Amino acid sequence: MIVTPKDYERELARDVEPEFAFKPGKHRFVRGGFLKRHNLPPEQVRDMAQPENVRAAISINPRTIGRALHKKVAFGHCSGGL
Repeated sequence: MIVTPKDYERELARDVEPEFAFKPGKHRFVRGGFLKRHNLPPEQVRDMAQPENVRAAISINPRTIGRALHKKVAFGHCSGGL
């Protein structure tokens, strides 16, 4: 990725802190550095990412749920229920 001085100044003008803005110049990114940085074997990552081990919590506005129920949307397939 090439960042011009104009790009850098635009980011600073948008209130991006200088330490988080890319400095002008060329930036090279390497894929797959997670395992190296965290010293994990690929097998352990695969085990951790199995569907039964993944959990997500979301916040839903109660009005949204109310509208969905009003439209008679079935939520029976949700594991957590309502």
